[in-house]
Amino acid sequence: MKELIKWNGFQVAPAELEGLLFDLPLVHDVAVIGIPNEEEHTELPRAYIVPAEGQEPSHRLGQEIVAWLDERVAYYKKLRGGGKAEEESKNEKRKAKL
Repeated sequence: MKELIKWNGFQVAPAELEGLLFDLPLVHDVAVIGIPNEEEHTELPRAYIVPAEGQEPSHRLGQEIVAWLDERVAYYKKLRGGGKAEEESKNEKRKAKL
């Protein structure tokens, strides 16, 4: 598993973003990975989110969580790849990406 995402020459640590997202009560589990963007020849940070109990996975929830994080990080650490609220756990998602 990569320890850093490279976005336009900047280094983004997935663990840092995951740590911040765990502070949000809407999040039960999260994995941040780099999504290749061939057009820009870079990677886009994307969060795969397992919502907290009582929260339904939805596109709107993913957008809400991304907006929350974007207010708290430097411009180059924003989740430009978006946030996907899913029922799948972080370990299952990471295994699928390996």
